[in-house]
Amino acid sequence: MVCHKKKSVISNEFVVKAELDVDTPASEQNNNIANISMTKIISLASTQNGILNQKTAQRYPKVSSIQIQGFTAQEVLEAQRADSELEFVIAMLKSHVEKPPFSHVSGQSSVIKAYWNMWEQLELVDDVLYRKWFRLETDEISRLVMAPKKLRQKILTLAHDDVSGGHLGITKTVQKVRQRFYWVNLQSDVTDWIKSCPICCARKNPPRKNRAEMENIRVGEPLERVAMDITGPFPITKFKNRYVLVLMDYFTKWVEAYPIPDMGSCTVARYFCKEFISRFGVPRIFLSDQGPCFEARLFQQLCDLFGIHKTRTSSYHPMTDGLVEKMNHTLKNVIASYIDEGQTDWDEWLPFALMAIRSSVQETTGMTPNKLMFGREINIPLTLLHEPLPSSPPSHIEYIGKLQDNINKAYDIVRGHMKTQQKRQKVNYDLKQSGKPYKENDLVWLFTPRKKKGLSPKLQKFWVGPYRIVKKLSDANYMIQLEGSLAKRIVHYNRLKIYVTPHPDRTLVKKPIISPPQRPLSSGEGSETEDMSNDESGNEEGVFDQQPKSFI
Repeated sequence: MVCHKKKSVISNEFVVKAELDVDTPASEQNNNIANISMTKIISLASTQNGILNQKTAQRYPKVSSIQIQGFTAQEVLEAQRADSELEFVIAMLKSHVEKPPFSHVSGQSSVIKAYWNMWEQLELVDDVLYRKWFRLETDEISRLVMAPKKLRQKILTLAHDDVSGGHLGITKTVQKVRQRFYWVNLQSDVTDWIKSCPICCARKNPPRKNRAEMENIRVGEPLERVAMDITGPFPITKFKNRYVLVLMDYFTKWVEAYPIPDMGSCTVARYFCKEFISRFGVPRIFLSDQGPCFEARLFQQLCDLFGIHKTRTSSYHPMTDGLVEKMNHTLKNVIASYIDEGQTDWDEWLPFALMAIRSSVQETTGMTPNKLMFGREINIPLTLLHEPLPSSPPSHIEYIGKLQDNINKAYDIVRGHMKTQQKRQKVNYDLKQSGKPYKENDLVWLFTPRKKKGLSPKLQKFWVGPYRIVKKLSDANYMIQLEGSLAKRIVHYNRLKIYVTPHPDRTLVKKPIISPPQRPLSSGEGSETEDMSNDESGNEEGVFDQQPKSFI
C-alpha cells in the first residue's frame, strides 16, 4: 500500500504490523496471536524538497518493538478444560441439545447455576466455549470467550494496568474486557482488581471521601481557649507589613488581628505576649496549626512560662481550627471592600474591619463580641445617630454591680445558645458522615497533598502507603505507622482510606522503552510518498485491513 502525503504537512504515523511467520501454514496462523510492533514513527517536516529534517528525526526517535503475547486457541481450550466449572458447562453442552432441568445443576456452585441460566447464549466453536452477546450500540451479536480462571489475571492486566488500559475506572474497564471476554462475577473481579491497584490508589480519590463525625469543642468562659493563625502574604505596605496574625477567643468570639512583617517565631511570640496577653490576660488553652513559628522552641517556652496548655491541629486538616480559618476569610472580605487598587494600604483598614466584626451579632452566641468581652456595646457611628434617653448616672458601685449582673446573664444565655447551635451544627454535619472506623493493624492509605518542586501537582500522586493503624485515639484521630518505619504520627480520619493488598502475582506494567534509530535516515524516507506495502505475509492489502485471528 502506498500512502501519498501532501507537502507542508507535519504528521506522526504509527504503523501497526501483524508479524506472522510466512512458513507457517495458514491454518496454524489463524490460531497464532499477532505480535504487534510499532515499526515506524514518521515525521514529515515542511521543507521545499520534502526531505526529512535531521533535527526533527532526532526529536522523534523510532520506537522499539513492543510485544504483546496473547492466547492461542489451543491455550484457551486447555485452560477452559482445566477450569472445573467451565469443564462441567462444556460437558453439559455436549451431552444436552436442550436446556437440562435445574436438578442437573442443583448441587453445583452458584457460578455453574449462573451459566445454566444463560444456556441459550452459550455455544461451542471448535470446542472453545463462547457466550453470545448482543451489543445495543451496533445492534449486532458477537461471541465472547468464556475466560477461565487461569487467564483472567492477564486479561485484567491488559485491560487496566497496561498502557492501552490507562488505569481507567471500573465501568470503562468492564466494557473493555467485554469486547472479547466474559465470565460470571466479571464486574466484581474488575472492582476488586482496581481497588487493589497501587497506582490507582496512590493517584485517585475514593468516590466518596471518608468523613468523621463532628467533635464539638466545649468552652464556658472567656479566654478558656484561644486559637491563632497567620494569613497572607499580602502586598507589602509602607509599614513593611506582609502578613496578619489572627487570634480568636472561642467563647466570646472576640478577634484580634495584628499586621506583621514576617512569620518568624520571634515576631509571633512578641505580638502574642506584648499585644494580646498584656491586654486580655493569659488564655488557658492555646490552639494553632503546625506552622514552624508555632512549633518553635521559643513559642513552646513562652507557653510554659505563662502556664498555657498548647495544642495543635492535625496536619493537612485545617477544619480543626475552623473558627479562625473562617474569620480569616471574613477579614479579607471586609478589607477588600475598602483598600485602594494597589492593595498596599490593607493594614490601615485592618482596625476598622475588626471594629465592624466585633460590633456585629455572632450567630453561635447570639450577641456581639463587644458585649461579651466588655459587658457593653461600644459606640459606633450608627448608635450616635440618635440621642439616648436622659437618665441619672449611677454610682461606681451601682455601675459595677449592674455590669456584673449583665455579664453573668449574658454568659448564661451564651452557654445555652452555644450548646443548641453546636448540637444543630453537629446534626447537619454528621448527615454527610461516611466511612467505617478502622481497627488496630488495619492497612490504610494516607492523603499527603505536599507539592514537590519541579513537579506539576496535577500529575502528582498524593496518597502514600501502606500505613498500619497503631492505635485509635478517638473517632477522628488515629496513630499510624508506615510499613517498615519506626516513626509514628497522629492523623485525622478524613485523610485515610482503606488499603487493599494487591494479588501476590500482580506486577506493575512499565512504560514502553523508546530506543534511538537503529540506522541513519536515508533521503528516501523523507520523500513525498512513503511505501508502506512491506508486508511480510505477502498480502497485497494494507496492513490496516488485516484481521489476525487471536483472542487479544
